[in-house]
Amino acid sequence: MVEQLYWGMESAGQKPSNVVFMGMGEPLHNLEAVARALRIFEHPWGAGLSPRRLTVSTAGVVPGIDALAKLRPAPNLAISLNATTDEVRDRIMPVNRHWNIARAAGRRSTLPAGPPPLHHFRNTSCLPASTDSDMDAARLPRLLRGIRAR
Repeated sequence: MVEQLYWGMESAGQKPSNVVFMGMGEPLHNLEAVARALRIFEHPWGAGLSPRRLTVSTAGVVPGIDALAKLRPAPNLAISLNATTDEVRDRIMPVNRHWNIARAAGRRSTLPAGPPPLHHFRNTSCLPASTDSDMDAARLPRLLRGIRAR
């Protein structure tokens, strides 16, 4: 992870504005390595990036979310919901069979009380004939009501 960032910085001739851990497997299945990379990315002798510019994206691995919440400084957190019901999410995201949509969305989590130290995002995708109905659009704000997230 660190080498990828340094190669990218060398190729671009500058630091990135943001770094997101995603797209090469579930980051929270490898939290120890992700936490080490975050420390290097943040350290002035490393990449010197602000924690506000670092995001870890997850499919909703709740124990990993809980462990990530304990890191200081905490990175941003992005949770991919990609559906508004457990029935649909079970079909498109196998992780839902372990941690349902309410738990993944943050209904039960150890995220600190009070204003979030950094941003917490919930993401969804519009998949034709699966998650793009008017009913999905109406369910999404109800699903996220009361959750401190963007």
